[in-house]
Amino acid sequence: MQKSVFLGLLCFFFLLGCATTPSEINTNPDFYKNGSFTIAGTVEQSITLPGTTLSVFILGDGKSSLAAISMNRRLKGESVRFPAQLISLGSGPSALGPEEKALLLALLKKHKIVAEPFLNITLSGIEGALNTLGAVVKRLYFVLEE
Repeated sequence: MQKSVFLGLLCFFFLLGCATTPSEINTNPDFYKNGSFTIAGTVEQSITLPGTTLSVFILGDGKSSLAAISMNRRLKGESVRFPAQLISLGSGPSALGPEEKALLLALLKKHKIVAEPFLNITLSGIEGALNTLGAVVKRLYFVLEE
């Protein structure tokens, strides 16, 4: 009995692992327009961006994987400067690794967002706010200057 239960659980977790392998993440900014992004190419979550709040989502499966940036001014090509104060929402902050920081800085530069304040602060995020198809989500919230 115990052996069959163990084998059943083993098969379940093996199949779950196969089903939750994240696919390559689309980095085309038009793909994420209208405040939406896709996890592993299949699951879409809408994001509401009140005021001038910038939400950065970094998805990964234990490695540093770049996901998307959703910003209310993103597609206008504006250069936005924001203060070095990081506001993290939720509980259990976890620091981003150097590779994730580099990817985030590159993404901000690509979208013409001034990224100098990042050099003087420690980035932290909220891990596990959304866990779909094995993708770990870290949400970073920044307050933008007008």
